[in-house]
Amino acid sequence: MNWKNLKIKHKLLLGFGSIMLISTLLGALTSLKLNQIKTKSQTLSTQLLPVVTSLTELERNWHRSVLSFRAYTSSQRSVDYFQALSFMDEGQKELERLLERTQNNDKVYSELTLLHDDIANFRAMAQKTFNNIQTSNILTQNNAIDK
Repeated sequence: MNWKNLKIKHKLLLGFGSIMLISTLLGALTSLKLNQIKTKSQTLSTQLLPVVTSLTELERNWHRSVLSFRAYTSSQRSVDYFQALSFMDEGQKELERLLERTQNNDKVYSELTLLHDDIANFRAMAQKTFNNIQTSNILTQNNAIDK
């Protein structure tokens, strides 16, 4: 039997069967790949979602802290200073959680370590500002906080 001896009915059935076989194989491969993507995305979300949440919380506390320090340098109310320290402490806790979660990623870990040092420097500067409340140049203090 060769192709020329087959009737049109058989040729159509073979062509349709071939198309169905190819479609089934492509569908099965697509389903496997989609399942792999789903599994990997779930794994990544369980690993990285807490990191993203911690980063968001760290950023939020950092902004609150800076705004409270700026309010303190403008109004010189002790409440603003201690509120800023409270926000900074919360940010510090989030940073420590992030350092624990990112120990395997050297680049991120080193950046977070630098941020940890910057926060310590900022805290020292804020303490110095609080101790030198008699400083008359508030604009200089605000610029230092902004940096």
